[in-house]
Amino acid sequence: MAALRGSDVLEASQVRILSADGEVIGAGFLVAADVVCTCAHVVTGALGVPDTEESAPGTPVDLDFPLLGGRPRARATVVSWRGGGADVALLRLDAAVEGARPVPLVDGTGVWGHTFRALGYPDGADDGVWASGTLRAGQGAGWVQMEAQEPGPPIEEGFSGAPVWDDAQDGVVGMTVAAHLGERTAYLLPSAELVDERTLRPRCPFQGLAPFTEADAEFFHGREGDTARVHTAVRRRPVTLVAGPSGCGKSSLVRAGVLPRLRAEGMSVSELRPVPGVRAAAVLARALTGILEPELGEVERLARAEELAGLLETGGDVPAELRGGVLARGASAGHVIFVDQFEEYTGAEPAAARGLFGLLAALAGKDGAAVLRVVATTRPDSLDVLVTAGTSDLVSDAVRFIAPLDAGDLERAVTAPVDAVPGLWFEPGLPERIVADAGDEPGRMPLVQFALTELWKRRTRSMLTHAAYNDLGGVAGALVGYAEETLAELTQTQQDRARRLFVQLARPGDGDTFSRRPTRAADLAPELLDVARELAPGKLVVLSRAPDGAEREEIVDLAHEALTALWPRLRQWLADSRDFRSWQEQLRADLLRWQTQHHESARLLNGTDLAEADRRLAGHPEDISADERGYILLSRRHSRRGTRLKQAAVGALAVLTVLAVVLAISTRESLKQAEEQLRTQAAGLLAQSAEDRPGSDPATALQLALAAWNTKQTAKTRQALLHQYARGQYLVGSYPSVWQGQVTGMDATPDGRTLVVRSKPGGGSRLAVTVVTAALQGEPRARKLSGVPEGELATAISPDGRLFAVAARDGVRLWRLSDPKHPDILDVGDHDLPEKSGATLDFSSDGKRLLLTMDDDSNECFNNPRRCTPAFAEAWHVPSGARIALPDQLVPGTRLKEAAFTSDPDTVVTISYIKKELTARVEIRDFTTGRLRYTSTAQTLNGSADLWAGGEILVRTDTTTPYAQALGRIPGRKTELRTVVGAQDATSRYSVDDASISAPCARPST
Repeated sequence: MAALRGSDVLEASQVRILSADGEVIGAGFLVAADVVCTCAHVVTGALGVPDTEESAPGTPVDLDFPLLGGRPRARATVVSWRGGGADVALLRLDAAVEGARPVPLVDGTGVWGHTFRALGYPDGADDGVWASGTLRAGQGAGWVQMEAQEPGPPIEEGFSGAPVWDDAQDGVVGMTVAAHLGERTAYLLPSAELVDERTLRPRCPFQGLAPFTEADAEFFHGREGDTARVHTAVRRRPVTLVAGPSGCGKSSLVRAGVLPRLRAEGMSVSELRPVPGVRAAAVLARALTGILEPELGEVERLARAEELAGLLETGGDVPAELRGGVLARGASAGHVIFVDQFEEYTGAEPAAARGLFGLLAALAGKDGAAVLRVVATTRPDSLDVLVTAGTSDLVSDAVRFIAPLDAGDLERAVTAPVDAVPGLWFEPGLPERIVADAGDEPGRMPLVQFALTELWKRRTRSMLTHAAYNDLGGVAGALVGYAEETLAELTQTQQDRARRLFVQLARPGDGDTFSRRPTRAADLAPELLDVARELAPGKLVVLSRAPDGAEREEIVDLAHEALTALWPRLRQWLADSRDFRSWQEQLRADLLRWQTQHHESARLLNGTDLAEADRRLAGHPEDISADERGYILLSRRHSRRGTRLKQAAVGALAVLTVLAVVLAISTRESLKQAEEQLRTQAAGLLAQSAEDRPGSDPATALQLALAAWNTKQTAKTRQALLHQYARGQYLVGSYPSVWQGQVTGMDATPDGRTLVVRSKPGGGSRLAVTVVTAALQGEPRARKLSGVPEGELATAISPDGRLFAVAARDGVRLWRLSDPKHPDILDVGDHDLPEKSGATLDFSSDGKRLLLTMDDDSNECFNNPRRCTPAFAEAWHVPSGARIALPDQLVPGTRLKEAAFTSDPDTVVTISYIKKELTARVEIRDFTTGRLRYTSTAQTLNGSADLWAGGEILVRTDTTTPYAQALGRIPGRKTELRTVVGAQDATSRYSVDDASISAPCARPST
């Protein structure tokens, strides 16, 4: 027989059901390594009992595997029985048969027109005969019709129990159960009806937020090329660093891909996960003690690990000497030490991380025929910590970068695990939908795995369905929805404690990012540890033991770093606590330095650091651990002792100082009188000069008055200063004739170094636009722009002051201010710019994109039946001037108030009105995909919500306490505004109240 697609596994699964005297009764097939599926009536025929038997027969059934070499025979016992219309029996083999393989079960619905094949044993054909044909559709009994083709044998008695192989799907779609006598029409029972989950207990092939382990290797797919590449690197190099962004699957790649291969080659494996707060030598010593002396009790291991840590800290060739002992205890081919999540250690303890990397590099190597290898996972930003003059070559040679999965590999990672589970499959089109929803963000794998795990829990019989996926809210909604549901199950007190717990399990990173911080259970308050145990079954928090450590201490950790970026509630908690947690991480670094340097008093807190620690301790007493509290209190006692010593020294010095002063007083008094007379005369002359300056030169007059007052404070100099203060109390410089005409508007860069002034020369209606630079240096230079259009203008200047854009009725112009004479005309596509609708222009924070938004003039449209132009947005790539395709949902079509880039150049914030403009909706969306990242509403009846600083700040005055909030990919920390918010200055970062006094608008850091 010619080899057909899938024929190997089909042939290896075939079973003949035999009677007690060896007669072939029917067919069957393996659905698991030791489970055979066949028809119930075939079993009754083999055992000689009535077909009407309702309960499972207890007599063993004889069978063999006709297409395996030697036709091995076996016996099996019925473990699942569904007689009657279902007609299915599952038999468990007394022992698995070598060479036999279970078939993959695939979806038995929607198979019209697929070709099939089946092997049966009709009368006179005990060796079997193949039939083939075409599948049709289901009928009333739940069976699927199939038609055997001519020429070829029909499907008849003897085919009962035979698996029906679908060539299109490369799997078994069902089992042959009936046929019309004398015809070529037969019927199969779909595969979904064959699996009894009480017998074939399903195993979830997905891992949720947890990484794949060696035990899950059969379900780990999509990384075959990377697995081979990293495996080769580990075999050839002493140290391998697997680097990739968070959430790309580094840990799973090593655990489920590389380590099983190394074990199969005769290498043993141990794991090391460094916990922040433990010095480098102690981290390695605890792991090595578990390898070298596994028979020791806990107390002995603690003591031995501390001794070994001391030896490692002395330097020398200790790691190289330990290598031989490790290899002697390991497998024949060598030993591998796996260091997972190394970035957690480098982020918290950079110096200790460099020390640990050096120890691991010294430990790795060859000893005879055996080798000791080290493989670690880390993020790319951690590599900078490890690179020194002595390790740069080693790091460069060790790194193997791992990129996020592309769409094809991601689809394989989604579908292949399902193929490995008997009787489990996707509803058509669902895998493609999941891959599309996952997008191309680096951290999408944990989201996909979590969504698939929740989808598996909601499976309908053997199928993962679109309906269940919709209920989850898709890839992104699954995690957020589950986290919120889990939190909602806690009491209010527990929820408050959960907030404190989650804040402690994350560390502030660069910008607005956060990273996981595994924490020892002993460092958590008892009530927080109780909440962690409450959350652990739901997998938001993971409780584990330090691998191979001497202490085997319990570690509390977030399930995955993706929670810090994708769960909005947690993200807001972390943003609100960033200041405190940043200070606390610095305190922990100071505490560790003090501990490792033998409790030197010079390493205790003092001065402003101690004052800040006292303030933080008073404000967050429940969030500071006992060790941290003790360190602060000890610093306070030491500071008090130092203060008393200083007071005594100051007293002695004061006595000596008094004696010296008495001797100098007589000489000083005579000199002082002469000096005072000269100061009074000079101050008077300066004050008079200030009064004599003309009104056109207020800056010089004010400087002269200040000089007079600083020379000698008299009634005359005070009067001169007050006079100049009244003339221009906020004036810092005055420069006439910089531009022409009355000013109608101004744009300025955030640093005020570049100004773009709009004015009307000669009182006319046409605008002139002038670029002013170097005003802050006192030497303003002006250049006039050419090609400025007429009419109402919307304008914007780039943050670096190099670009200026104008939107008018006839289009959008872009000036590169190095060439003010020749503006570029930007293509607005098919859009007409309405005359009365409001336009806004904004540059991204990196100056590479320009965004134009046009509202729909909603008030006019609401009061007028005429058709209005919907709101829309256009964007351009500034360096090239090319239009950027935008998603339709980036801005709302109606009642748009304003839109701009946030401080993150990849997100856009919009404010629009709902409910007749009494409520404003604030939304932050992804610039490229339009995906919603954040939304909130504001009641504008008694206040407003406005964008400042080109969308980087949201100012809310509709609340009891007005506040400003920094905007990035998500909102940052809120800052209370203590004064009434007035008009914006030209940078839109400051407000001016009714008294014309400049006051900075709060700009919280992100």
